[in-house]
Amino acid sequence: MDPGTWRNISYIAVIAGVVLVSLGTTGTYYFTRRTEAVAPYRQPIRTATSTVEATILSDARVDTEYLDKGGTILFMKEGKVLLRMASHVSSARQTGSGQVVYRAVFNADPTDPSIGIPLKSLRETEYVQMHFQKMPIESHVLGGKAVCVFNGEVRIEIDIPAQDTREGLFFSREMKDVFSKFEN
Repeated sequence: MDPGTWRNISYIAVIAGVVLVSLGTTGTYYFTRRTEAVAPYRQPIRTATSTVEATILSDARVDTEYLDKGGTILFMKEGKVLLRMASHVSSARQTGSGQVVYRAVFNADPTDPSIGIPLKSLRETEYVQMHFQKMPIESHVLGGKAVCVFNGEVRIEIDIPAQDTREGLFFSREMKDVFSKFEN
């Protein structure tokens, strides 16, 4: 066969190879992005915010912002912290019916070890532990709710059941329904 023909075939093979590599690279990038958009639970945790309100039985006359006393919310598994959010500010207000509502907005620190892990890993959470610094250590929690938003788009709600605090801590232990949308 003529060497010129082989040269032309080689040029075509090189051009086809370049086109295939370009398409493969572009497709991989594009479809990875699309998968993350469709499945936000696979995305790494970049931000985490939680608003917690807990109502306790109390006749205390309060209606204040504590600018230096916040609290924490911890997602826990086997005594280990999966995700920690904290606040330096909280509030308390008397409802007028023998109840005080404590409230704070908690955020994850960007240097927290959980930042960067896949959001779906929070499915392993066994319980959520919460604490307000200004809440009396021995309180009877009547109930409440924690609303968490991850990466600005995934929202969960955690009910806080009635309970007595232990060393100022209160818990939510029913996690099955909370993470039911967190698919593979």
